[in-house]
Amino acid sequence: MPYYNFDILALKFYIVYTILYFKLRCAKVSKIRISKTALPAQAVSELALLGERISIARRRRRLTQRQVARQTGLSRLSIINVEKGLPSVNIRKVMAISLAFDLESDWEKLFAAYEPVQGFQPSTMEARVPSLALQVGIGIRKARKQRNLTLADLAQALYVSPITIRRLEKEGESSLGLLAGILCCLDKHGGLGHLFDFKEDLAGQSLDYFRHQDRRKVRN
Repeated sequence: MPYYNFDILALKFYIVYTILYFKLRCAKVSKIRISKTALPAQAVSELALLGERISIARRRRRLTQRQVARQTGLSRLSIINVEKGLPSVNIRKVMAISLAFDLESDWEKLFAAYEPVQGFQPSTMEARVPSLALQVGIGIRKARKQRNLTLADLAQALYVSPITIRRLEKEGESSLGLLAGILCCLDKHGGLGHLFDFKEDLAGQSLDYFRHQDRRKVRN
């Protein structure tokens, strides 16, 4: 009987070890794929500029990275990575920051630049980020089909699998680098320039105006 219990415990340990091993291995493979994704030089430049614009929008609102993290439910490290413009950042994290800064309409302009999406009206605050992500997928799919491109065409250009592109189109799951690369493949260079555009940031402009007025009052 003791030998039987020992065999059962050994079998359970082996099963748990095998599951953890394959999970860690899959996670490692996914990271390698992201790091080896070949992005056009224009896409890399756009990512860096986007991170800088997000940082400007945050500082305009006199918010720290920790405060933005609390508002969005993200970690401070995620905010740092977003402001660095890292390609591996999930687009849903950028969308959460857009909502915190009242800049979700920027995503509408992103689609209006090539294929306007009908019914772009997220309902509740909790559903806005998934809704925005799904609209990204819809916009990408429409853009691809209008250009007579297949999933394999985009996948081959960006060195990813067609399943990755399909997941973006159907579920709105994507990295920021993949989105930038797809926009470049669709001949939409500067597509990310519609996001966090400080010239269109009315809330940030209003805050700058009132601060300027306060400075003038202090001087007088």
